[in-house]
Amino acid sequence: MVGVASLLWEKDPKKSNEFIRQLINKSAKEIEGINTCGLLDAEYAMSMYDTFTESFDETQEKEVFKNIEEPEDFTEVTNDDIYVEGRWMAADHRLAVSNSGVSDFSIIDIELIKQGCVFPDNDKLAWGGSKTGATHWHGRYKNDKNQLINYVAIFEMITDTAINGGKVTNEVIYNDYMGLDSTTFLQLKKQINGLDYGTVFNYCENKIEKKLEEEYAIVQNVSLKNNEKNRKLFLYGCAIHTITDAFAHAIVESDGSMLTHDEGADDTTYYHKRHKMATALTGYALLNLKHNMYSDGKEVEKAIMNYWDGNTKFRMANIKKYLNENGYVSAVPDSFQAIKN
Repeated sequence: MVGVASLLWEKDPKKSNEFIRQLINKSAKEIEGINTCGLLDAEYAMSMYDTFTESFDETQEKEVFKNIEEPEDFTEVTNDDIYVEGRWMAADHRLAVSNSGVSDFSIIDIELIKQGCVFPDNDKLAWGGSKTGATHWHGRYKNDKNQLINYVAIFEMITDTAINGGKVTNEVIYNDYMGLDSTTFLQLKKQINGLDYGTVFNYCENKIEKKLEEEYAIVQNVSLKNNEKNRKLFLYGCAIHTITDAFAHAIVESDGSMLTHDEGADDTTYYHKRHKMATALTGYALLNLKHNMYSDGKEVEKAIMNYWDGNTKFRMANIKKYLNENGYVSAVPDSFQAIKN
């Protein structure tokens, strides 16, 4: 947000803070299912600068114009910027803003969250989707040994670890996360604590510098220290990847078969409500991150119920079972769950 504000102020440094705030707020893209924030759109804000100037009132906000462009979604991207099935959340919610008094994320913070969101798909740096013991980072309902794993509980463990500095301490045990099995806990602990943050952050620095120049026209050297704050932002992004992947990898067709990539897992028009559920869930997760809170089944349930209307054709593998195990007597209807063994 700071970078975009700077671009707007370059047009007229005498403009007030309130002018800039309202222009950024009013030009943001609307995110369906989330009422407290929108997606920053720097290009649209710049294009509407003169129109907004003519009608601006310091004492009263007016609905002068609305950004009706749809946020980006499951579209394909290049190998260097490969995104998970839930990838649009990290990008499109990166400057999710509420006027509740909570400080906004800086541009660099948002880009670091985004890098965390894509990290589990990076075979060169991470454990990779095809490597043993990695399935729990991709929203699967069972692991590579064909054993059931609670992806909701996994989401809680990773976000909780993130807000506690990005390391799993010896005092933490698997029973701290309702629904999590000991094997998955130990695998996650080993992988998280084994991250080479020096190498990871060096990679992220280069990617963020490129994004700053391409998206914000800002040329800046980025230096990411290996500290609790940066580990928190990065690992929370990884958690967003994990839970939003469930809306691709744990989705069941009406005939009982699992939705695969060949059948449309990357297609935003294929069972589009799962896309909207995942988008809403990311918004809730980022708001929790702002407040330094972990996320769990509560956020998952809210996101699903935003869009379930009784006519949902797809189902979700073990979702009600996993929510219940995570401590929520779920409002999600039985008809939305597909029992998978």
